[in-house]
Amino acid sequence: MKKWTSLLIIFAVLPVFSETFRLNIKKGDHFITDVSVKQIIIRDVNGQQTQVETETTLTFSFEVLNADKATYTLNMCYLHIGLTTRGVGWQYKYDSDPSVETDTPGSKKMNTFYQNLVGQCVTLTLDRKKGTVKAMAGWNKITRRLANGLEQGTRQERLRVAKMLVSSIKTGMTNGGPDSFFLPIVGKKIDVGNQWQVRNTLPIFSGLTIQRAYHVVEVQPDKVKITTTSSLTTSPTATPLVTNETKIQYSLNGTQKGAFSVNRKSGWITELSANYELEGTLKMIDMGFSIPVRLSGEITITSRRVRATIK
Repeated sequence: MKKWTSLLIIFAVLPVFSETFRLNIKKGDHFITDVSVKQIIIRDVNGQQTQVETETTLTFSFEVLNADKATYTLNMCYLHIGLTTRGVGWQYKYDSDPSVETDTPGSKKMNTFYQNLVGQCVTLTLDRKKGTVKAMAGWNKITRRLANGLEQGTRQERLRVAKMLVSSIKTGMTNGGPDSFFLPIVGKKIDVGNQWQVRNTLPIFSGLTIQRAYHVVEVQPDKVKITTTSSLTTSPTATPLVTNETKIQYSLNGTQKGAFSVNRKSGWITELSANYELEGTLKMIDMGFSIPVRLSGEITITSRRVRATIK
């Protein structure tokens, strides 16, 4: 699970002279989006603290395949995946780029695992008026590739882990959470000082509930800047996370703060930054004990337009 992170990409759009955010992309629009997620996990086991740092880098291609009065169809493809995890006296590094040197034990297998995902695409159908996802296609193929790339456990266990990973990504993309591709801003006024709140829940991390406030702080002819503040808490009745070794139940509380900018003409995110702090316990249900944990992280996103490829 350390090798994966909830994906955190935002999608927002508005026409140049509109008073509200609206979807305003067209067939052939093509963007490259880079995501960096840095996380520190501190565990306290029998009075001794251990710290693990993880940095994940992802690059995606978003291409608009079709646009009509009701929907947009986009192709989202993985272009690059990198992961570095380190603790005291050890480090693991993996990368989907064959030219990147990774001398970590077992890196060849993991590099191949990531390389198998590069070029894999998901087709998204968006509701033009609401800015929400109506349908997604292509996840089954990615699920099978994930299961085939994993080497531990039985075929059924690997498939279960792969489905869990894909489910967390799909949910994060569509519910407006911290790893969402589509923030709930369509239809909101873009006046400076305008504010609204959204509540949503992520199944991963034991039903993490996010109460997020959005605040428009700057409106320029070419961009809009919005800040966010969030409270995060897990549900004590959420379904435990099942791994090959045990059942895990998180009990966490914390906050997240961030800001993002949207290009007002193209309607695509240009940059995002966010920080979060969580604290609580990690309960190993089958083993009968809990571990105090602290999580902190930083997320950054940059996106750029590339030459349109579809006529």
